[in-house]
Amino acid sequence: MMSIMACGSDSPNSGAAGDGGASATDIVGNVLVTIAKNGANFRTTSSASFLSGTPSAIPAQCESSTLGGCTALSCPGVGDAGTVKFKSLNAGTITIADGTPGITPLTLSYDAQSEQYPLVAGEQIIQAGDELKVTGEGVPNGIPSFDISAKASGEISGSNPTLSDTKSIELSRTKDFAITFTGSGASGTVSLSITTSDLSNGAHASVTCAANPANGKITVTKDALAKLLKADGRMVLGTIALSPEVQVTQSTGGLLMTFTVRNTGVSGLFTNPD
Repeated sequence: MMSIMACGSDSPNSGAAGDGGASATDIVGNVLVTIAKNGANFRTTSSASFLSGTPSAIPAQCESSTLGGCTALSCPGVGDAGTVKFKSLNAGTITIADGTPGITPLTLSYDAQSEQYPLVAGEQIIQAGDELKVTGEGVPNGIPSFDISAKASGEISGSNPTLSDTKSIELSRTKDFAITFTGSGASGTVSLSITTSDLSNGAHASVTCAANPANGKITVTKDALAKLLKADGRMVLGTIALSPEVQVTQSTGGLLMTFTVRNTGVSGLFTNPD
């Protein structure tokens, strides 16, 4: 199953631009295809955005730091002002195609009312090594046409400690944390995301790291982990995910375009004992 979703901004402070009037000088485009394989079954979801203004900036109320090669982000809860404003743009018809014979490309059409590319579902099967190509027709006097390709990486088949959505692991914020992983020919990079979310007020904090799949291991320093909220498994949820991905970036006529293909990884819950 392949589901493609091309989204505009989900920020309440964002504006939107239509077909014209947008100068393609500071536009950031992102397309993400995520593959989830369970046995012989495939479920693929994709998201895309085309934003102008300051879409890559960190919201003013959040704090970002680089610690031990990882990025830590902390954001307070509701009621804090300063969200970065940006515009969601129409890039014309977008096609996502798999070069495998017999696989029908998916076509995404911009919806002017919602100012987004609505969800598109299909039944494409994407294997490791398949080359996916994204083509955008562009908009006159706006986003230029583009095409960008990336090959699907291999998948991650397991980790130590084992991650589970039904049984939490303990992750201390006062000690370095190391996780090893195994896979079937993972390429590109492996991304580790550790997130804590306060369900009562919307505050959240995360740590993200990346490693070469050949390393088979990612270590997060205690200084980075100290930025997380205390996950108690009740009001503060702790989630951890390992994902193999291949990312390609290119610049075309003022459009900075990034295409990421993320294959099946492992994920689960955690709590903090301290």
